[in-house]
Amino acid sequence: MKNAIYEMHQNGKYQLIEAPVQVDSKLYQTIQCADWLCAIYGKLSFYEVEPESKPDYEIFKRYFGDRMAKAQKRSNVRNNLPKKASEKSLKKLCSRFNSY
Repeated sequence: MKNAIYEMHQNGKYQLIEAPVQVDSKLYQTIQCADWLCAIYGKLSFYEVEPESKPDYEIFKRYFGDRMAKAQKRSNVRNNLPKKASEKSLKKLCSRFNSY
């Protein structure tokens, strides 16, 4: 972990894409449960932002949307979502991170 952090900053990288330690979820029920919850939450979040891109994800909103909304803590940081990024800001991000 220590080496990954040092190398990340030396090479001009801004964040880790994947944690350097992995656990096989089929061996640990708590990790498997967390994997399932993250998958459901990811699909719910995607559907909230771009429902027309993945209409099949509506089923996750129908069955889990209310439950997740009741269980999660919302911060005021998310109140400005969802608004799509402009072409200008997307190009700026691409040029910044694709130059490495």
